[in-house]
Amino acid sequence: MNFSKYLLVVGTATLLAACGEQQQTVATNNLDPNKVTSLDEKTLRKFGQMTSSIVDDGGALDYLGNNLEKLNLEDIDQENPDPEAVVNLLVDYYKVLNGDVPAVFVQGNYQLPERFSELEFYTNVCLFPQDDKEFEVLEKANENAMGVCFMAVSMVTPFTAGLSREEIYSLNALSQKDYMTAAQWQAIVENKAGFTYIAPNQDYLLKLGLIDSGLPPQGEE
Repeated sequence: MNFSKYLLVVGTATLLAACGEQQQTVATNNLDPNKVTSLDEKTLRKFGQMTSSIVDDGGALDYLGNNLEKLNLEDIDQENPDPEAVVNLLVDYYKVLNGDVPAVFVQGNYQLPERFSELEFYTNVCLFPQDDKEFEVLEKANENAMGVCFMAVSMVTPFTAGLSREEIYSLNALSQKDYMTAAQWQAIVENKAGFTYIAPNQDYLLKLGLIDSGLPPQGEE
């Protein structure tokens, strides 16, 4: 596999994602449980297994692909998108991905939903290789790595890349609001659930490149 071709695939898939500056915040939770620092044996074993499991019937990638049609794109003006409508669409994407599963809290800290967590880890591994040799390592872990990586990166990074960890947690938490108790949601908005909640807004869209930065702020003409 030619690494330059792989970079082209990944680059095309992530073209919409803007690498915005991430605001540093203080939190008690581990906000980056899916960070990939090396292609060690443990990482490759998990990656190899997930290459098959996430595309199996009901797997995270299979579930997302089968449910994306639930997103309502008809209300979005492609030429002049309304920021509020695009924010709602972004939240709906996370709702579709995570499904109707209860939110999980560990010692009071909100945890990323399983499907999102699986796909985030997987795409992080896909994006980790720095040269041909490292990507060949992924292919040795599973011969289908290239195809599954393309699908995962294409379907996930346009809605994640450029956002801070606090924003990633905020989107996931809001998508699961209906599957929390009132007390759990209160803890979220009061920043007592292991991260600082940032209500999804137009700034999210600018970081993701989902709207043009030349658009006026909401409420202005």
